[in-house]
This record gives sequence, structure tokens and C-alpha cells, in this order.
Amino acid sequence: MTRLTLTVSVRCVTEDGRGTEVVPDWVNPVVLAGLTLLVLAGAEAVRGTVHRWRRAGSASGR
Repeated sequence: MTRLTLTVSVRCVTEDGRGTEVVPDWVNPVVLAGLTLLVLAGAEAVRGTVHRWRRAGSASGR
């Protein structure tokens, strides 16, 4: 059995050398989309926090 992390892959190889992919084809696009959404959400959270800090700073007269 061979395993890879990214891209997600588990390949079962028999003694005679025949291999079968155990992970379905749709898994890797879903993982990539999820990681992309995670990065975008994190960037938006940082942007919103910085924006709030700047507005709070200008409202207090700094």
C-alpha cells in the first residue's frame, strides 16, 4: 500500500504488481477547494480586523 498526503492518494498493489487507487477521483478537487476557501476566509478575517482597527483609531482622534 502506498500513501501520499497531497494529493490524497492510497494505492493498493497486489503481489503480482497490479495496483488499484482506493481514493475516489472527486476527493482531491474537494480538498483543494476546501484549502482555497480556508485561505480566502483567513485573508478576509485579517482584512476585516485591520479595517476595524483603522476605523477605531481614526474615531478616537489618533
